[in-house]
Amino acid sequence: MKELRKILHRLEELQLSGEPCALATIVSVHGSAYRRPGARMLFSKKGREAGFVSAACLEADLFEKVKDVIANSKPALFSYDTTAPEDTVFGIGQGCGGFVEILIEPIHIDHTTQSLALLQMVSDLNELCALATIYKSNGVNNETIGAKLLLSVSGRKTSSLTQAELSENIMRDIEQVLRIGQSITKHYDYSKSTADVFIEIINPPIPLLVLGATPDVKSIVHLAAELGWNVTVVDHRSAYAVKKDFPEADTVLLLSPEDYAQHLHLTLETCAVIMIHQFAAEANALRFLLSSTIQYVGLLGPKSKCDLLFQHLSAEGFIPTKEQLAKLHNPVGLDIGAETAEEIAISIVAEIQAIIKSRKGGFLKDRQGPIH
Repeated sequence: MKELRKILHRLEELQLSGEPCALATIVSVHGSAYRRPGARMLFSKKGREAGFVSAACLEADLFEKVKDVIANSKPALFSYDTTAPEDTVFGIGQGCGGFVEILIEPIHIDHTTQSLALLQMVSDLNELCALATIYKSNGVNNETIGAKLLLSVSGRKTSSLTQAELSENIMRDIEQVLRIGQSITKHYDYSKSTADVFIEIINPPIPLLVLGATPDVKSIVHLAAELGWNVTVVDHRSAYAVKKDFPEADTVLLLSPEDYAQHLHLTLETCAVIMIHQFAAEANALRFLLSSTIQYVGLLGPKSKCDLLFQHLSAEGFIPTKEQLAKLHNPVGLDIGAETAEEIAISIVAEIQAIIKSRKGGFLKDRQGPIH
């Protein structure tokens, strides 16, 4: 979502100059590639403006194709095969070893472009969405290249498709994709025609709640903001809960633990880290978070501290269930030998990322199978 919003922001800036643009989107990958389907890059006539689709190995050639798309005002699909050993331009130089298809769509900076309107809607909805894009179509009733169908988790639907049968087929699959949360490419046969479609899952920003606003929290806020997460910092001490001290946080709240339930909106996707450095407040925070439905609770400090907190909570009548304990991470973070505030922040944010992606957080060299 962060990359998409950067692209949309740059598009708004380009409106002032009326600069013609094109949006390049990876729609299909077979084998290895630097970026996966859904990666986007915005070009103007001057060159790359925002986003990226490779580690600079495709951009120069892609820019030449962008010029043609802008001049013709028609979307086009281009392929890059980096698997052939004789491919010295894209294969040997980067060692990618994959087949990548990239759809380039012209963007007319007048807010009438359907692709731009749908992408803006995805950003504004700020919820889980599935976006289907036609990138190939042939036959008697072929669909327009670049035509799209958007469905949000709340049921919001928008479509620029013209072929009813194809639209119905895609709708069945897009609902399934939305349920499983996994992007796919799909081939359709319909009405003496065919279409290849990229159905993309677009996730809203990860909501990160940090309980505690001490100086060591700043590094976590910075890293989370860099990843495009939605960061809320909470503290019950007025000297710490100061917005200017956390400029990259989306929200900074002055709240006592007794007011958490009333003022904090937690979802299944929320991840929380406790860094209050005050025993009684941390005990209340731990009970509140473990009793919620959030997916991750991190507690800074050694296991001995956690044991004391649970002894305190047990005396007050709170004994967590196995399910509640399963989402608790203490000591919080991955084992990378972190000592400084910055290193600890890397450790914590990396662990949360691993949880979100259902990974173990080990070395990639030890992973069996593809890394994506």
